[in-house]
Amino acid sequence: MKQLNYLIIFLSLILIMGCESSEINSSSDDSNDTGTAGSLARFTIAGNYLYTVELQQLKIFNISDEKKPTFVKQINPGIDIETIFSINDYLFLGSRWGVYIFDISIPEFPIQVSMYSHIYSCDPVVVSGNYAFSTLNSSGACGQGLDQLHIIDISDLENPTAIAIIEMDNPKGLGISGDFLFVCDNGIKVYDVSNPELPVFIKKETIDAYDIIPIGNLLLIAAESGLHEYEYNTEGDLTFVSTLYTQTK
Repeated sequence: MKQLNYLIIFLSLILIMGCESSEINSSSDDSNDTGTAGSLARFTIAGNYLYTVELQQLKIFNISDEKKPTFVKQINPGIDIETIFSINDYLFLGSRWGVYIFDISIPEFPIQVSMYSHIYSCDPVVVSGNYAFSTLNSSGACGQGLDQLHIIDISDLENPTAIAIIEMDNPKGLGISGDFLFVCDNGIKVYDVSNPELPVFIKKETIDAYDIIPIGNLLLIAAESGLHEYEYNTEGDLTFVSTLYTQTK
């Protein structure tokens, strides 16, 4: 399963880089055998299941036999579904109208728990503990929307509530690791979210990123120029490590 998880990480970022950086219509550790992917990903692994999203469709595949994955079913969770993020027994689907939350404790029968609604905008989402972090973007097909970061209290999953809203310039993907939130917003903005109600801006790094995956003290960054690897320290400073893939035009 680990090899498949690493493949999901790489492919999700490559797919994201294959789309124009001005659009958001592309697609943690794996301690629970859960695949890690970027916030713009259209697919995720949770246990022995692969979940994919496209517009109005959520498709479920059983991958317990990695050599012979099987299609289970398709459901229609909502409209304009763009991204998917899994944690524990829940799926968070980012749509242009908000974030759908589904219970997947029975993996083949997702049950909608609630929806966090917002104005029409492109909307990737990541989750840590009792909080979800979502960027709203007004570029491309979402030209009527807003450019904001929403921090959402999900301690009551049936009643997700925004506790902080931060104005952004042109936000896209984001990643969370411990007390650090990394937001791709004409560079990479680093926030201390140890108190999610009062996020503290730390610094901005000039990196042409549009999605980011924290893995331990490393960041995998999808950028205009390719797929890059950075380290970050306890102060939130980023240091270039290597280029894993170079984007060709």
